[in-house]
Amino acid sequence: MVRRPLLWFLGSFVLGSLLYQVPMVVFLLGGGILLLLISLFLIRQSKNRHDMVLLCMPIFFFLGNLLMQNGQLAGPMDSILIGEEPLVVTVTGQIRSIQSSKKSYKILLEQVQYEETEDTSACILIYTEEVSGLSIGNEIEATGELSRFPRATNAYQFDQAAYYKMQNIDYRLYASNIQKRGEKVSFFEERLYELRRRCLQVFDTIADEAVASSLSAMVLGEKSLLESDTKEIYQVGGIAHIISISGLHIALLGMSLFSLLQRSIGLKVAVVATILFVIAYGILTNFSVSTNRAVLMLVLLLVAKLVGRTYDLLSAVALSGLFILIREPMQVYQAGFLFSYGAVLGISVVYPCMMGVVDEEWLKNGRIWKEEQAGFIRGQLYKKVRHLRYRTVRTLLMQAAIFFTTLPAVAWFYYKTPLYSFFVNLLVLPFVSLIILFGLLGAMVGMISLPLGQLLLVPAILILQLDLKLCRFIGTLPAHYVVLGKPQMGTAVLYMVLLIVACVLMVRKYRSGMLCLAAAVCLLGMPRPRTGLTITSLDVGQGDCYLLQAPEGTYLMDAGSTTEKEVGKYRILPYLYGSGITTIDLVFASHGDEDHVSGIYELLTAVSHKELRIGKLVLPDTRYQDASLQKLAKAGKEAGVEVVCMEQGWMVQDGELAITCLHPAREYVASDANGYSLVLSLRYGAFSMLFTGDLTSEAEKALLEEGLSKHDVLKVAHHGSKYSSSKAFLERVAPSDALISSGRKNRYGHPHKEAVERLKEVGSRIWNTKEGGMLTIQVEKEGRSYTIAPYAIKNACPRF
Repeated sequence: MVRRPLLWFLGSFVLGSLLYQVPMVVFLLGGGILLLLISLFLIRQSKNRHDMVLLCMPIFFFLGNLLMQNGQLAGPMDSILIGEEPLVVTVTGQIRSIQSSKKSYKILLEQVQYEETEDTSACILIYTEEVSGLSIGNEIEATGELSRFPRATNAYQFDQAAYYKMQNIDYRLYASNIQKRGEKVSFFEERLYELRRRCLQVFDTIADEAVASSLSAMVLGEKSLLESDTKEIYQVGGIAHIISISGLHIALLGMSLFSLLQRSIGLKVAVVATILFVIAYGILTNFSVSTNRAVLMLVLLLVAKLVGRTYDLLSAVALSGLFILIREPMQVYQAGFLFSYGAVLGISVVYPCMMGVVDEEWLKNGRIWKEEQAGFIRGQLYKKVRHLRYRTVRTLLMQAAIFFTTLPAVAWFYYKTPLYSFFVNLLVLPFVSLIILFGLLGAMVGMISLPLGQLLLVPAILILQLDLKLCRFIGTLPAHYVVLGKPQMGTAVLYMVLLIVACVLMVRKYRSGMLCLAAAVCLLGMPRPRTGLTITSLDVGQGDCYLLQAPEGTYLMDAGSTTEKEVGKYRILPYLYGSGITTIDLVFASHGDEDHVSGIYELLTAVSHKELRIGKLVLPDTRYQDASLQKLAKAGKEAGVEVVCMEQGWMVQDGELAITCLHPAREYVASDANGYSLVLSLRYGAFSMLFTGDLTSEAEKALLEEGLSKHDVLKVAHHGSKYSSSKAFLERVAPSDALISSGRKNRYGHPHKEAVERLKEVGSRIWNTKEGGMLTIQVEKEGRSYTIAPYAIKNACPRF
């Protein structure tokens, strides 16, 4: 008999979902026939008529594909909305949930109807500053600016549009007016929302803001109140998962309540009461993926106890997974889904396999004869030590199983893993149940008596303060992060194959399975070989940032923006880590304007936190340094980075790569700071590129007098300003391709029409980050040829 058919159904559904981009003919003929043959093979092997149910595998395979295709359909307003431009509209719908943050509220509106079209949306997200008088279940009419969620324009950047699409949320609306259209209220959900608000008010009385927001996230799922700095502290320690409502929270609360009630009021009432409690708690905390999974699995466990059936963990996992994915098939691509189910599979599959290579009998019993000969007191001590050893080894192996199972997902979504998280979790996890218990008790009692509630919160507060101190200490240790880079799909698949092989070996008592696990980890963290030269113009909005990756080293030309907040944190560092880069040999700052250096400060902060290494910070000669550059030089020295000054004729030679400073000359005098911008000529074999900072047309004349030569690619000065890129300058450089970095809807109107026309006149192909997103130049070895590819518009050259 084939065991756990639900697992086969889940696997078929997931496979069909992942193949949604495959041509339909190939999908139907290849996938359907293969799955049918597998089903027939399994049935024939088992010779059990009950296994005929496996013939449903192709049905789940096609269902997964169909639901995924349906999820990719355009939204009802996509034909009206232009890009990310907002449109003033009026919508009606029903309030599903209300979430608060420090500055505004978020209303999740479902069954949304638009005045402009007859089609409807499943959900949209409304941002508003006032929700007084609104209740869960109210039907409302909202007027405001509707827009799409922004898409990622750089590789490894967080894709907000994809994130919300996975949750069936089509658009966002910044409301200017909200009106109720009736008094209908979802009584149960509204009472829970009121309870949530009152609990948050109790937590707000805690003086330590980091602890208060952490408790709000852990107990109520209110992560919007967490400051980014607090989140980073938990991430450094590798325990960011404890500030999310997870399966661990639900299991602890549910089983604790069930055990208490079973002893006092009996099995049947305890099962019903616990099921109602965990469902209510799930609604209270807005039902994340992990909460959904844990509630479903706990309900199945309790029902199994009630009817006297054996609870099968893997079958429960499969059933809960099917329930979630049939409702929201795109969750299969979401980090929360993969982490939650990866952790459960690690505990239920990989952990038992790892225990197979451990002498469990010896761990449990040890040398009992020593206890018998040691006398009563020493014998009891030996017994306690033996029990502690057994529990410690089991905990270590369980943590290792979760780590090995979820590592590919960690690398895929976050590109790095905290080095000491394994040990930090051993210290922190045993006390999570106490934080949840005292947090809930304190919040509930605090609504009746605030002083008593605050007293009950003291244990939770003390434990969280210790956790935060521990994570801050970890942040001071060297190499507390290991950057893996985002793995290739083939690498991730090979890792999982090695993990399966390791499990098979360990089940058969072969300790070589542990070596197979080590090989899998080494494969995932293997440095990526470089061939040729890769030049990346990151889309940083209104600013400049060019990354050079050569076999010999990594270099950064400027890094700043005036339109994107924390551009280093959200755009530059993710790209570095996603590419597996932890060292930048040289960082060049062409001049001191914010749109060229703001991100460098954030990179220096990462250096201070030991998350990045910068060889040298290269600035213009001190004769050309204004207050901004002097401030940057000071920040570099404070971060422990060597600061060097560059002048005309200075050259960096690294293998085939040569970077030469062409401007400013020692005797040159400019009328403004932009005229002192560093001009760098890059040569890699036969390939050449000119970097011009914010060079003015006045400074361009000086360059022409010094004998400027032709270059294949030009980094257009000053984001395409009409006051740069003069006709004479462009005719001398004669670039085949011109790269412009400018922000969408920037207030300067860059690139200016005049500069664009001059580039066209000299026959340059124009590439702009505001049209195509990140631009990548791939130069072949010895510079014999090169290609340019925009991230957002594949194989297309934006035209003006």
